[in-house]
Amino acid sequence: MRRLAALFLALSSIPVAAAELSFGLGAVGLDDGAQAGGIAVELRAEPFRRFGATELGFGGAVELDTDSDIWIGAGLVVIRPFAESWRVEASVMPGVYTQGSGLDLGSVIEFRSLIGVSRRVASETWLGVSISHKSNASIDDTNPGEETIMLHLTRRF
Repeated sequence: MRRLAALFLALSSIPVAAAELSFGLGAVGLDDGAQAGGIAVELRAEPFRRFGATELGFGGAVELDTDSDIWIGAGLVVIRPFAESWRVEASVMPGVYTQGSGLDLGSVIEFRSLIGVSRRVASETWLGVSISHKSNASIDDTNPGEETIMLHLTRRF
């Protein structure tokens, strides 16, 4: 656990020019009964394309859990505001998975898809919840997949 905390602190202190920085805390392994605690850091760049209020951009994420499993990925992020202070977020990120003592996901290459909803709680700050799924898309014979639910605090810069 100390190793995970040290890695988390090191990654979160790297100076990066980003439009948003998000910290998450949650539970990993919702479907297999072997739950672990998890933390995540996600950086999102300024959107490169807008379709009305919908923003399309790139992002990168690191997820760590108490089983010492690590996933690092990057890909597309979509954010769509709705109502007064709400927004829906979605992303698809291919990444690299290093198994600790947790679930064998079958491959070092794992894809994470995520959907979440958040509410503005202060100027440029959102609090939200997301659910994600990691899978190797059957590039390996073993592909159990894994779900994660997280509470996120996100700040736009």
